[in-house]
Amino acid sequence: MSIDALQQLVDNLGPSELSKGVVAFGSTVALGLLGSLAVPALRRRALPRITETRLIDYLPFAEPLEDGVTLRCKDGALSIMLAIPGAPTAAMERQELFQLRAARQAWIESLQASGVTTRVFAQRRLRRLPIAEGAGHPARARLMRAYNRRFLRSYETHFRAVLTVPGDDDRARQRLNEALRTSCEILTRYHARALALEEGALEFWAYLLNPANLDQDGNAVVGRERHALDEALYGGAIDLHRDSGLLEFHGGEAPRYARLIGIQRPGRQSSEALLADLLALEAEITVCQQVVVIPDGEAELMVKRKGDQAASVVWASNGEQFGAALRLLASGSEQQQKLCRYQLTVLAIADSPEELEEAETAIRRVLASHQVRPITETLCAGPTFFSLLPTFDERPRETHLFSANVADLVAFEQPSQGLARCDWGPSPVALLPTAEGGAYGFAFHTSEEREAPGHTIVFGPTGAGKTTALTFLATAALERFADLRVFYLDRGYSALTWALRYGARYITFSGPLGPGVQAARLQPFQQRLDGSSRQHLSMLLRLMAGGEDETLAMIDRAMQTLATLDPADRRIEVLAEACFPPGSDARRRLERWIGDGPYGGVFASGTDFELGQDRAFAIDLSTALADPDLAAPIVEEIFWRIDQVAAATGDPTLVIVDECRSMLEHPIFRAEFVRRLREGRRKRQVICACFQDPRSLEGFGPAFASDVRTNAPTHLFFRSRRTREDDFASWGLTEGEQDFLRGDGPTAHLSHAMLVRKEEAGDSVVIDLNLSGIGQELGFFAGGDKSRRRALACYACHGEAAWAEQYLLQMQGDTP
Repeated sequence: MSIDALQQLVDNLGPSELSKGVVAFGSTVALGLLGSLAVPALRRRALPRITETRLIDYLPFAEPLEDGVTLRCKDGALSIMLAIPGAPTAAMERQELFQLRAARQAWIESLQASGVTTRVFAQRRLRRLPIAEGAGHPARARLMRAYNRRFLRSYETHFRAVLTVPGDDDRARQRLNEALRTSCEILTRYHARALALEEGALEFWAYLLNPANLDQDGNAVVGRERHALDEALYGGAIDLHRDSGLLEFHGGEAPRYARLIGIQRPGRQSSEALLADLLALEAEITVCQQVVVIPDGEAELMVKRKGDQAASVVWASNGEQFGAALRLLASGSEQQQKLCRYQLTVLAIADSPEELEEAETAIRRVLASHQVRPITETLCAGPTFFSLLPTFDERPRETHLFSANVADLVAFEQPSQGLARCDWGPSPVALLPTAEGGAYGFAFHTSEEREAPGHTIVFGPTGAGKTTALTFLATAALERFADLRVFYLDRGYSALTWALRYGARYITFSGPLGPGVQAARLQPFQQRLDGSSRQHLSMLLRLMAGGEDETLAMIDRAMQTLATLDPADRRIEVLAEACFPPGSDARRRLERWIGDGPYGGVFASGTDFELGQDRAFAIDLSTALADPDLAAPIVEEIFWRIDQVAAATGDPTLVIVDECRSMLEHPIFRAEFVRRLREGRRKRQVICACFQDPRSLEGFGPAFASDVRTNAPTHLFFRSRRTREDDFASWGLTEGEQDFLRGDGPTAHLSHAMLVRKEEAGDSVVIDLNLSGIGQELGFFAGGDKSRRRALACYACHGEAAWAEQYLLQMQGDTP
């Protein structure tokens, strides 16, 4: 959080103008004048030279204590590591962010009492992701193999805090345990806990000491010896090239390389964004921030002495700033802070010197963008490397910051990792790349629990990428879950090419389109009658004829009549003649569905179709979805057929409706839609409803909009530069989320992106939808009339086996 952002938060909380000024002013002092309190640029002591033969002798680790979490060092110092899973903050409001920052500051200041030295690590490592095998369709399998190659290099971040106290006596143990207890209590929202040595703490140190000595799962190798931890953690030789500062690690199958980047001078403002930007780089890095809280008396004396020195060499106004700093340190001050010794070091790791150079350049660029002056350590690389370890407390690049600034920099923001499984099976639908370069386990469901809600609302204007994203997710889901059935209710033939390529049967009610597309009619009244179908047909007649009391009585008579007719005679015109009096409003509405009426061919005789024969269908509803009176009955009929398939097979279903607004304009269907959302989770069904206008739901009334949001808790947002501030007023979006929708903010550079928001789960993740990694296959996700005509022509000329190749050639312009 920047000082400016903090100022605004303090303004909102309503303190006095004087105290507001002190907060912002004090933070500026900390990063400005207090830089003059830093020790000389290079502090040197007799630190070991990194060599193959002597390195192990200088490692500080001795043995574990009986509690399994405390580590004794060779000089008797005691050390404990905390695992800090962190918190996803993208969906948080300002007040929540302020509370988290206040907790971090309180934690930093609490460390003064125990006198611990704290090292806070943010370790970004390559992540070996489990890629589930597919369900066997050749084109889908090839597509997903090509897509998943991008996750061979994915990253995850782990936050660790290492607390170290000198001495090996009861008093030292008491101080360390008190610091541990206080840390876990204050950082409870970050889920901080002591990390047992055998649960990851030793592996962390082994990786830091030698990231080349890894096992087949990518974990650092830890030896079996426990009474000589230096031997257990020694992973091989380290060569230091002093002229360049290059560290070369040996001990694994191939050497790895690293450099240390420090800070010569901090910027004038502290910001949580500094660490976030470093951890968003496509690089393997470890950020270490060392913090020692200076006792109050010593801190005040230090500032006074420096203030006296500054008064004789700089202009007088600086004396006022040192005075402000002293007021911040004063006991009882409303905005009291602590002064800290501080050092930030970035360790960049790579498989080759060339890759390392790219990472170093990116790190320096990030630091410079925050007005921080970086330096690549050369002569000081050895001491800096050892300063990452407990008991090596000489910090070559030490400076002094106030605890508020340290709280900004020591952030534990952890982007959501998504789900590892969902109600459909033991994996997510797909791994999706985040804007920060991580991997997000996407599922429509909000949690990994059985029957977790998964209904989804999608907002995005035409051309925003909704169809490409949803058809890709449908493809991934079909390939991932062998029993899943997908039904895509299409509009404008946008999914036709996708369906032909990836094994979905395409059905249209608009007459023959050509080979590969099934032309069909719906015949709902000729099905077998039972309790379920009677209830459905009654609803269908209500949607067609109206829901007034007198109409309901006519519908009851029609249902009785229907049971007396042979299936071939169950036609709308027969029911209208027998049960709906001429001149009635219901009869007039029903006549639209008969003969030459505008909807006369919809439920007429012809070729019906079964939805149970295949796992995937795309159904063209271009005409229906443009007319509310037509859309509601047709969608209801299709939904009911999907329900019958799910009930007969027990299979989960994904139903994607390309444009929902028109069908929801029918008041009777709105209530039916909410009912389906409520009951669908028990059937393992997910309905994905798409809208172009974010105000569509509100237009049907706040009660209906609230019901839909409650029962469809997953929301996908696509960008629109025409977005206005009040478009999503009822959706509770944060400022950062609104920036995304307008195409502003840190994700503005992404050409195709989607915001995944699950408020119930606390998820808010921007997904990079650049699918260029799938190569030419991306052409099959193109919608529109041109793609449809080309696909149908190629299918007609070359048949099912060869059409796709010809389609791609024509897209490339290689053939006429």
